[in-house]
Amino acid sequence: MNKIPDVVAVLELTNAYREKYAKTVFAYEDIKEAIVNAATQGRGYIRVSQTLAANLKETKAAKQLVNQLKLSNFNVEWVDTSLREKSNGQETGAFVQFQELRISWAKVKIHSGPQVETA
Repeated sequence: MNKIPDVVAVLELTNAYREKYAKTVFAYEDIKEAIVNAATQGRGYIRVSQTLAANLKETKAAKQLVNQLKLSNFNVEWVDTSLREKSNGQETGAFVQFQELRISWAKVKIHSGPQVETA
């Protein structure tokens, strides 16, 4: 019988995948293109959406992107969001709460959205 892995090993696997995923979500060239596209449409912000219900704020890719954006004088916020929880492919009725990145360059006021934490 195989032994269940130690929680430390499982956390290392989790964090390794999150780092890999964050590199794709926070890819500098893709974010730059999204900002330019939004600006040419008259919008003053973008939200970097994720399909993984996990807080990526502490990943290396997120930190590097946030630093670059701040150096370029963009406003960067982490916004609470949620995705439906699934177990064995079925929705449970619960939601997993995590944070996504919102980048703005014009005044943005979200009236009925989730709470925000400045990066």
